[in-house]
Amino acid sequence: MSEVKILTLVGGPLIIAKVDFDSKKNCYTLENPLNIVFSTQKENDKPKFSVFEMLMLSSESTIEIKENNILYSYLPLPEIIDQYNTMLLNKLIPIDN
Repeated sequence: MSEVKILTLVGGPLIIAKVDFDSKKNCYTLENPLNIVFSTQKENDKPKFSVFEMLMLSSESTIEIKENNILYSYLPLPEIIDQYNTMLLNKLIPIDN
C-alpha cells in the first residue's frame, strides 16, 4: 500500500512522494515526487520550507529508486502533507500557452 513519505537520498535532496516498495525489484516507486528545500528562517517557531516539482519536463509522474540509494524514510508532519497536496492540486490547473 502506498503512503506519502519523506525520503533522504544518498548525496541527494529530501523528496516527498507517494511511495510503494517492490521487494522483487528491490526498489521504491515514487509517484509525483517533489524536492523539499528548507530555509534558515523560521515561521511561527517552525522550520520554513518549499517544495519543487522534480519531473516538470517529464511525460511521466513516477520514478524508481533502488533501495540502496535511500538513507532513510519517515512519515511527514500533517502540514507538510498539506503543502504536498496543495502543490499536486496546482498541477491540475492548465497552464496557458
